[in-house]
Amino acid sequence: MVAAGSLVAPNTTVPTGEIWAGNPAKKLRDLDAEEAEFIMQSAVNYSALARIHAAENAKTPEEIQVLSSTLVNRMHAKLHAVACPVPCCL
Repeated sequence: MVAAGSLVAPNTTVPTGEIWAGNPAKKLRDLDAEEAEFIMQSAVNYSALARIHAAENAKTPEEIQVLSSTLVNRMHAKLHAVACPVPCCL
């Protein structure tokens, strides 16, 4: 792993399981098993988030309007179970 803002010199190989940082980047230490697992899981999470983001950005304005209206209607219906503050229900 290379720390943010670090500069790795040309032809330098950063081995798996190590943390490097600085300018030029140098090995700080080895990652422990928990840190390595956290980094791997973070990559999986970011990949999933990227797919969700891409799908949301691919929607047309019309699709967004329909989804927004549907969500508002669902929220409004749930409020009826408590006390609906919307004037149409008073």
